[in-house]
Amino acid sequence: MMRTLLTLLLLPTLLLADGPGDNVPDNVRPIPPKGSVIPAETEQQLRDGLKLLQTAIGVTETTIKGKKELEALLPDVLIYEKAVRWGLDYSELYVDEKSKRDDTKTAAALLKKGMERAKELGEGKPSWTTAKGLVVRGYR
Repeated sequence: MMRTLLTLLLLPTLLLADGPGDNVPDNVRPIPPKGSVIPAETEQQLRDGLKLLQTAIGVTETTIKGKKELEALLPDVLIYEKAVRWGLDYSELYVDEKSKRDDTKTAAALLKKGMERAKELGEGKPSWTTAKGLVVRGYR
């Protein structure tokens, strides 16, 4: 009786395990799923825009150095750089003609918005802090 009970308790654990195969990264389903293959020209344009934004952020950081109230707003600019960089680096941009989804256009818009914020912050006039409604913010 005890042997049967023990067998019934251990059986489900044996059925769920694949053994060493569970630990092979190539066999694991990525979450989120890999994005679409982006044309090389489009990816290069996004990466060039990303470099421009990173440069603008560097200039802004230098400009606002020592101004605590402005330094506290820097993550609100960095969030745009990170969104595009991670989307490219981790293949998380999707393009689907059926649903008319094109994350490359969204990424380009994010780069533009990031540049606007970097400029405003560098000038000491961040408009998003007084904006109403849905406002994208970052934090550290």
